Amino acid sequence: MRKLNRGSSSNFIPKGLIGIERKIAEIKSLLSVSSPKVRIVGIWGMGGMGKTTLAQVIFNQLSSQFEACCFVANVREESEKGSLINLRNKLLSELLREENLNVGTPSLGPTFVKERLERTKVLIVLDDVNHVEQLNFFVGDRDQFSCESRIVVTTRDAMVLRDIAVDGMYEVEQLHFNESLQLFNSIVFRGNAPDMDYMELSENVVKHAGGLPLAITVLGKHFRSLRIHNDIHNVFLKSWEMALEKLKIVPHNDIHNVLKISYDGLEKEEKDIFLDIACFFKGMRRHFVEKILNGCDFFASIGVDILIDKSLITIDPRYNGLQMHDLLQEMGKKIIRQESTELGERSRLWITEEACQVLENNEVSASVFQ
Repeated sequence: MRKLNRGSSSNFIPKGLIGIERKIAEIKSLLSVSSPKVRIVGIWGMGGMGKTTLAQVIFNQLSSQFEACCFVANVREESEKGSLINLRNKLLSELLREENLNVGTPSLGPTFVKERLERTKVLIVLDDVNHVEQLNFFVGDRDQFSCESRIVVTTRDAMVLRDIAVDGMYEVEQLHFNESLQLFNSIVFRGNAPDMDYMELSENVVKHAGGLPLAITVLGKHFRSLRIHNDIHNVFLKSWEMALEKLKIVPHNDIHNVLKISYDGLEKEEKDIFLDIACFFKGMRRHFVEKILNGCDFFASIGVDILIDKSLITIDPRYNGLQMHDLLQEMGKKIIRQESTELGERSRLWITEEACQVLENNEVSASVFQ
């Protein structure tokens, strides 16, 4: 019954997932299920890019080919709660089909556990891992698994994957514009093509989301609610235009909170470098920015590399320029705005008029010069 249930979803892709087929095929190629050795593959990218969704679809499609499977969700969150031992016990119970299995040791436990794992072809997904110690805790020595076993890891931090020398890394890219528009319309207009009056507005919202599936989904639901609650054509158009203008200044909380998880995991110096890039240096050449930041006693080269690994910034290879997703930039600016309602008490000012106002009225606090 287990095999039949799994097999029924071996090629199933949930409705509403746009542009996912190619990504799934590439990740499956990295997993190389027919290869006679343990393989660990990492899926990484910025928050909201759809890493967990990809891992779930792959898990559902491949699980029928394994003797035992387990999807371990929210590893980072459970680690912060101090619940990793309970999570690992649940993993081992699922793989070995032993109820209430309790292995309280730092390693994977007694010899009989390891011996059974060595004889069992397993598929494991570890979702949202943010420290290599978490991987070591769940996986340890890969030789203790059957040679045909596969382990998938999702993370925002590429360094986690490099530290354990994974067999393959897949960076999740943003949706193309047409895919983004298709996803947005599927949510707001239930897949129907919008009227001409809404076409330009739809395209502007999609551009604002920047190919981020989470943002497109959240904004789609938001604008669909505006459509439902405003039956009058002109009123709906006006409310949509106002909502879009507001989003350009005040990011949607659901999107902001997901993106901020990566920022919260940074050290103070790395946070400062991220905020400086968001407020001042986006689009500028890396060497120029690092020279300025090193003059502020930052180890900028190291800090920039860390931000790249954590999917918070990218490098444009055409001119070695620092780039950042628009929503991440908006998040950084929102963090600064939340420091204080008083302009002179904020650590960074990037709008010329606001900076002039603070200087002319002598409102500058010590924090601006830190």
